[in-house]
Amino acid sequence: MPSLDLRTFLPIRNRSFLVILLVLLAAGCGQKDKSRIPVAKVGDHTITLDYFERKMNSMKPEDLPPDIATFEGKQKLLETMIDKEVMAIKAEQLGYGSDKAIEDAAQQLAQFKAVKLMKDDMVKDLSFIPTEEAQEYYQNLKRVLQISYMLFDHREEAEEARKLVEGGEKWTDVAARMNAGDPGPTNNWTMQLHYGTIVDDVEKPIFELQVGEISQPIESVYGYFLIRLDGESVDRKVPPFEELEDKIVQSIHERDVALKTVEKINEVLDKYHFHMDEDVLQIAYDALPEDRELVPVPPKEEWGHLDIKPADMDKVLMSWDGAEGEEGEVWDLRRFYDYYEATPWLGRPRRENRLGGLRRHLKEIAVRQLMPIEARARGYFDRPEVLDEVRERKQQAMITTLHKQLISADVNPTEEDIEAYWEQNKEKYWEPETREGMILVSRDSAAVAQAYERARSGKHSWDKLVKDFADAELMPKGGDAHFGPVGEKNEQLFTPLLWAQEKEGEVCEPQRLENGAWGIGRLETIHPSVQPDLPEVSVKVKTAVEKQISEKLFQEKMKEWRNEIEIKTYPKNLRLAVYQPQTQEKRAQGKPAAGGAATR
Repeated sequence: MPSLDLRTFLPIRNRSFLVILLVLLAAGCGQKDKSRIPVAKVGDHTITLDYFERKMNSMKPEDLPPDIATFEGKQKLLETMIDKEVMAIKAEQLGYGSDKAIEDAAQQLAQFKAVKLMKDDMVKDLSFIPTEEAQEYYQNLKRVLQISYMLFDHREEAEEARKLVEGGEKWTDVAARMNAGDPGPTNNWTMQLHYGTIVDDVEKPIFELQVGEISQPIESVYGYFLIRLDGESVDRKVPPFEELEDKIVQSIHERDVALKTVEKINEVLDKYHFHMDEDVLQIAYDALPEDRELVPVPPKEEWGHLDIKPADMDKVLMSWDGAEGEEGEVWDLRRFYDYYEATPWLGRPRRENRLGGLRRHLKEIAVRQLMPIEARARGYFDRPEVLDEVRERKQQAMITTLHKQLISADVNPTEEDIEAYWEQNKEKYWEPETREGMILVSRDSAAVAQAYERARSGKHSWDKLVKDFADAELMPKGGDAHFGPVGEKNEQLFTPLLWAQEKEGEVCEPQRLENGAWGIGRLETIHPSVQPDLPEVSVKVKTAVEKQISEKLFQEKMKEWRNEIEIKTYPKNLRLAVYQPQTQEKRAQGKPAAGGAATR
């Protein structure tokens, strides 16, 4: 029987599709889920390849073994992870995991992490910024708007004012009669507005107006703005696009993230039917005590209380639904009163922020409670990143308690221990040579060269040289010529100016400093290196001895605990781990780019 050749049954146009399909299938067959590949098992817990890679590639380089890129380095990191798991298991056995404070802290972390992941996902599609969008943003930077404004506590007031102005009344007459916010320094409710100087969700509708057009009410943290665009001019001081491109791209990304976040949060509020009663909100605002200076914090008995009538206490201020099958929240004025009384001084709503500030404050309370509910509904609490971090937080708390009670409590070095350590390690405590002297710094290399020649002649005081040739703002403490004592390895900017000489009294030749300036220094005093006596460094030595004893006890305990717990490693799987260091350069490259995909 002849072999079956699929190509004979497919039209020519479909053959390339088959090739692609076969390639994809082959690739899929070769891939494994790293969350199912073990690199170690410690008791009942598995350290997976996925977890190992995520930890390895998120840790700071200085916290990793120096040879982490090699298999041996990965083994060292894995052994540290195994030690942590062993200690966590032992702590659990001893009952440290039942601590309510530890559990509460872990749940707060889970909530924070889950909400953050959800918010990041809400804006993750904002990664491509076309060049033309950056150019449009740049053109907006040149625009200077002449606007008339009004500010109201309630949307209905703003809508009424809009109708009155459209009906022919003068803007200033309406604003004055309706008490529409601060009239500003010109006393006529007008101002200039530059792009990029106010919050994005307020700025966007303003810069979309045509000359003569009046906006719809724009909600802000202060209330509802009504804006009329009266005219605009061009700011000719804006630098060329090429100089600003990177900042523009970053600003666009941050703007888009802010706007998208607001949009998504409002969707969550709508989903759970968030409602705030504006009439009751006005009662709450009117009940606020008069503002006082925030600093210094006054005695608590002077903070003041909400002035709410008993008959109003049951009025509902705001409400929202709960998760499916659960009750929602209802805040009446009595609950708001209790909340206000329990709020720290600096966190209390204030009259100066107007009714809009109180509205935003209360809405943020609802958002803080609803976002975790929504994150749980979307499964973010079950994400590996969240589960792992919560588990680690609990482990860390338990391990800390374990270490304190079973190791630190037994660390009591004797005088003999300290003396023995000192005899073996006293050379570590040598105090290196230090120097101090007079310096002079300037951006002008010619001025420093001239100062150098005069300093060598010995005919001019150093103070006079500094006055004549130095840049005071570049000098230590804004003009002080004295510098030191300073060691040779000290990384301070002026250190080279006192370490280029051989003898006291010498002046070094002009030196180019790391900040691009030039400087000279006259070495006044050399403090030679010395070997301190034990009493002078007793605290440091005792700390070192305690650390040494603690480490010895830890290793003894760890050996004992490892023998009690079954441990298995999988070197073959560990070799699959890929190290991808997150260098500073790589992080910088992750910012959004015009015309290309952003990796931020």
